[in-house]
Amino acid sequence: MVYLHLEKAKMLKKQNTIKIKVIGWFLLAALAVLLTGIISYNSYRELLRSLEYPSNQQTKLKELGDIMAYITEAEAKMRAYALTRDLERRKANINRYCPIKNFS
Repeated sequence: MVYLHLEKAKMLKKQNTIKIKVIGWFLLAALAVLLTGIISYNSYRELLRSLEYPSNQQTKLKELGDIMAYITEAEAKMRAYALTRDLERRKANINRYCPIKNFS
């Protein structure tokens, strides 16, 4: 009788340790999945930021090109005014929208 009781106690102890091991490995696997998700999310955010950066550079280059075109056009009109002394042409140049004011 005592022997059966000891065998039963050993069997329950063995089952409990197996349950603890299974739960431990499950928690470890869940933690690994969670860490992988966090790392993937951060990598994805960095990728999106890196794709956004060249777009911003292209926008600035386009704005600089527009400013250079405006300056070239203004110089040509100033030369034309210097040659013709046409005041109407000069007033139209002064009142024209300048993209340099909005450059940031």
